Amino acid sequence: MKKLFNQRKEFNNCFNISKRDTFGCVTKDEYELEFDMIQEEIDEYRLACIDKDPIEIADAIGDMLYLVIGSAYKHGLDSDSLERIMDEIHRSNMSKLHNGKVVKDSNGKISKPNSFTPPDIKSCLILNVQ
Repeated sequence: MKKLFNQRKEFNNCFNISKRDTFGCVTKDEYELEFDMIQEEIDEYRLACIDKDPIEIADAIGDMLYLVIGSAYKHGLDSDSLERIMDEIHRSNMSKLHNGKVVKDSNGKISKPNSFTPPDIKSCLILNVQ
């Protein structure tokens, strides 16, 4: 994660893409642009899957990751905070097991047992939230 984060940091610095010094919200224009670019890659991913094109699938996945990491950086997250957030989301997702087993509803969605615990994202943030 740190290497990907540093690559995106390098890109943002070279292309004069602003970032926050502390974690928080960016302007409406900035988050709308981020959203539109990520949505474009999601659409490309869907088309690549429909076309069964493994090269375009891999390209779309890579572009989505690059954009999402760029969004994290732009919002002022550092790589350590992002790593902790991902660890916490994984921990929470693993708490969806029912006594070590996966239970899905009729639509294929994984159901949450009573023992499920949502991610505590706030505890993962190293930077001050503003």
